[in-house]
Amino acid sequence: THTHTHSQSPPPPPPIKRTCVKAMMLLTDWAGLCQPNLPARIRGIVAVSGLFDLEPVQRCYANEALGLTDKQVAEYSPTRLLSEGAWSAPPGLCATVIVAFAQHDPEAFRQHSIDFHAALAALAAPSRLHVEPLLDVTEADHFEVIERMADPAFAVTKAALALIHPQGEGEEGATQ
Repeated sequence: THTHTHSQSPPPPPPIKRTCVKAMMLLTDWAGLCQPNLPARIRGIVAVSGLFDLEPVQRCYANEALGLTDKQVAEYSPTRLLSEGAWSAPPGLCATVIVAFAQHDPEAFRQHSIDFHAALAALAAPSRLHVEPLLDVTEADHFEVIERMADPAFAVTKAALALIHPQGEGEEGATQ
């Protein structure tokens, strides 16, 4: 008889690693992870109503399920990484950052976006980051912002498309 060894697939990453994915993609030292050309490929990010500091989550009921440690909060909180000087732009990174939040978001989400934007703006000058003005989306909550991105006339969609196809660059140039 032949015995099959069933290997278990690795467990999914903790939910915390999926938080602020766009921001953490921008802040990751890709060269240190053997991906030296990746920073040059990141043109920009559009961060919508993000959770950019995990300390409030660590202090609330949700942490019973998440089990966030102080170390994880420090490592996975983009605003903290920026404002505590734990991040410097990777070589080759030249990106535009758009931070948007919705009028009807909870105040905490709005403040997270404002703080993250301010931390990015403070670091943009010496790096090759371009931080667009904060986008305050009226008459929407964070779910509606995502739903409305299917509309090419929507402000956040226009901003995202401008990252893909900067003025003066056709589609051919954007795929290079």
